[in-house]
Amino acid sequence: MKLQLMGLIVGLTLGGAALAQSESDPGTQDPSSSSKQTSSTTKQTSSSYSEQSKPAEGKHQLMGKVVETRETALLIQTDNGEVVPIAVSHTTMIQGKPLKKGENINAHLKKEFKEGDQVRTSFDVENKTHNQAKTIDKEQGNQ
Repeated sequence: MKLQLMGLIVGLTLGGAALAQSESDPGTQDPSSSSKQTSSTTKQTSSSYSEQSKPAEGKHQLMGKVVETRETALLIQTDNGEVVPIAVSHTTMIQGKPLKKGENINAHLKKEFKEGDQVRTSFDVENKTHNQAKTIDKEQGNQ
């Protein structure tokens, strides 16, 4: 799972770098390369580029369905069936808003997210195994 996630992130990063280079210096693009390749690179990186440029975003992103809320975490199931625990703290932005100081995290999670909700989260990996959420947002169809 970590390897797949890291592979996805590396792919998006490299694609973004290629896109940035091609936009900044169009004269250096190989004329023999097909527009199909350029088009697919643009599609892969355009949405992730704007998301990665937000200051509160974490280094990693994940989309999936809420499986369970726990004391200070959400369990999120990815499209390929893996369940990933995402830790939530008072510094996590939920639906664009911080938790109030002293507010019970579990109660807030249960109020905001129901089992089956589609969510997108950005997070950092701490100590190689702890996924600490920076932001958690419901996808458009669930609000």
